[in-house]
Amino acid sequence: MGCVPSETTQDRVHKPVQSGHVPSGDLALHKTATQSSTLDANIAGRAVDGTIGKKIPGGHCSHTGLHQNQAWWKVDLGDVYRIQTINITYRQAFTTRLYGYYLYVTNHTDMAVDSNGSISTHRGHLCYHDNGSALPNYKQSRHCSINGIYVIFYNKRPVDDTMHPAISDVAYIELCEVQVFGCPVNNFGPDCSSVCHCRTGSCNPDTGHCDVSGCQIGWTGTSCSECTMNHFGPNCSSVCHCSDGGCNPDTGHCDVSGCQSGWTGTSCSVCDTNHFGPGCAKQCHCETEGCNKIDGTCNVTGCQDGWMGKSCDQSKLSCSIRQSASKPGDTGLAGLSLDRLAVTGADGNKHC
Repeated sequence: MGCVPSETTQDRVHKPVQSGHVPSGDLALHKTATQSSTLDANIAGRAVDGTIGKKIPGGHCSHTGLHQNQAWWKVDLGDVYRIQTINITYRQAFTTRLYGYYLYVTNHTDMAVDSNGSISTHRGHLCYHDNGSALPNYKQSRHCSINGIYVIFYNKRPVDDTMHPAISDVAYIELCEVQVFGCPVNNFGPDCSSVCHCRTGSCNPDTGHCDVSGCQIGWTGTSCSECTMNHFGPNCSSVCHCSDGGCNPDTGHCDVSGCQSGWTGTSCSVCDTNHFGPGCAKQCHCETEGCNKIDGTCNVTGCQDGWMGKSCDQSKLSCSIRQSASKPGDTGLAGLSLDRLAVTGADGNKHC
C-alpha cells in the first residue's frame, strides 16, 4: 500500500468539510455512483452514503482497483442541476494519492464508461485540476458554477505536471464522501425556492445573478426582480398609467380596466398630440399643435380659428347657437361677430 503520510499534514486547505453526517441539500446523497474498478467491497456508492468517513475499514469510503494508471469515479445526480460547490473528503491517511486529480461536470453519459479508467476529457467541463507541489488536504471544497447531471473525479499516473513528486505509477481513487451543492436550473436561494428570470441562460444558485446580463420582460435588476406595481416591459423601464391599481409587468395591461386622464388603450398609452382627458376622448384645437394631455391646455397659447376656451375645445359657432337659443326672439344676434358672443375669462381665454 505504500508509506502512510501523517494525517496531520494539511499544507493546502480549502473550505474544510465537516465530519459526521452530510448537511441537507446535498444533490449527490444516495444517488447512483459508479467507478472504473472496485477493490473488494469498497463500491462507488459508499462515497455518497451520507456518512463522511476517513478510513477504508470504516465501510464508508470507495476504492478503485489495483494496478491501473487511470481511474475515475462518477455520480449521476438524476437531473440537470446548476452546480455551485463540490465537497470532497478523501481517505485521510493517503492524500498523496490526490496529487494531480481532476474534477469534471458533464451532461454526457459516455464521458466516463471505460473499465480501464480512461475518460473523454473533451466531453466535460473541467472544474478543477490539482497542479500544485504542496500536499493536498484530504478535505477539498471546489467552486464549479455550471449546469450538469454528472460529477466525475478522475486521476492518472504519471501526473501531467512535473512539479508533482513521483509517488507511484498506480492511480487510486479513495473517496470517503462527495457532496454536491446547487439548485435546479433557474432556481436560486438558500432553499432554491426563488426563480430566476434571466433573458438568456440560467443564474447563480446563490445570488440569482444572471450568467448573461439581462432579464425577461417584466423583470429587472441583477437578480431579475419583478417590476414594481406601476412599471412594466424590458427592464421595467415603462410606466403604466392605470386609473386604479397596477398593471401586468409583461404587457402593461391594467389589472382593473381604465386609464388615468391623458392615457388610453389596453396598456394606457399617452394621448396623441391633439387629444386629452379621460380616454383621450377630447380634442384640442390649438393654433400651434400640442396640448396638455390631462386638461388640454395649449402648449403655446392661442386657438385655431373658430375655437376658444382654455383647451381650445369650444366651438365659437356652438357658442353663438347656445346664446341665440337662450334669447328667443332676439334678432340682434345675427349682426354680431362670433368673437363678440364670447367673453374673456380670468385665464385670458374666451368662453361662451
